[in-house]
Amino acid sequence: MLKFTDEVVAQLRVWRNLPAEPTNKFIILFYGRSGSGLLRMLINCHPEIYCDAEIYLHRKALFPKRYLQNRSKIYGKKFYGHKAKLFQLEHQYRDADKIRENYLTGVKIIFLKRDNYIRQTISALIGLQRGKWHDKKENVLSGQKFKINPVMRINSVKRVETYHKRKKKLLKGLDYLTITYEEDLLSEEYHQPTADKVFKHLGIRSVPVRTPYYKTTPENLEKVLDNYEEVIEAVRNSAYAHFLNDIETLK
Repeated sequence: MLKFTDEVVAQLRVWRNLPAEPTNKFIILFYGRSGSGLLRMLINCHPEIYCDAEIYLHRKALFPKRYLQNRSKIYGKKFYGHKAKLFQLEHQYRDADKIRENYLTGVKIIFLKRDNYIRQTISALIGLQRGKWHDKKENVLSGQKFKINPVMRINSVKRVETYHKRKKKLLKGLDYLTITYEEDLLSEEYHQPTADKVFKHLGIRSVPVRTPYYKTTPENLEKVLDNYEEVIEAVRNSAYAHFLNDIETLK
């Protein structure tokens, strides 16, 4: 969580070294459990890029624009970017025009999404129960099962849907690169072509990329959901039944 000390430390580091502000900047807009940690790690394989984490998290910065400027300076890279969920930017500026002015103007925009909201929310709810979001060991969930509240799951899907509607409104008329989890990040074979696509969007040469992260939630959700049938039935009776197409075929 962003603390006031984070802003102070960033400011002190800038005052101490007086680094120049990079002229090449980018932002990754995303919703949780869409592969942002993986994408960030791939991008950071480039020696001329530093992609920051979620610098605002759940708190409003006292001086949000200055904090971003300071963060961009302290890593000494030609290219600087950061991850951000839409609500984090809305915490800094409630007005959409202010968000566009301070975060989306003069920067390269990468929009990261996941097509299957059901899988996305299941991943999030399992992550909450585990208290862990990334793994560096393959098949780490082998044998583990989790129970998910079907009502909570449907409400989570509604939030994802609402987010995408707000995103479309915010980005209307702007140029941005779309990265889709299923098409660009799900399999290891996609990683280099995806990184190359991002590097091209940023206007920088490509380099080889790799990551120690593994996908830990299996494609067959019955293996990790203790109440799989209950959850599937709730989705089947909701407006999101179409997301079951690729889930039930892997049962």
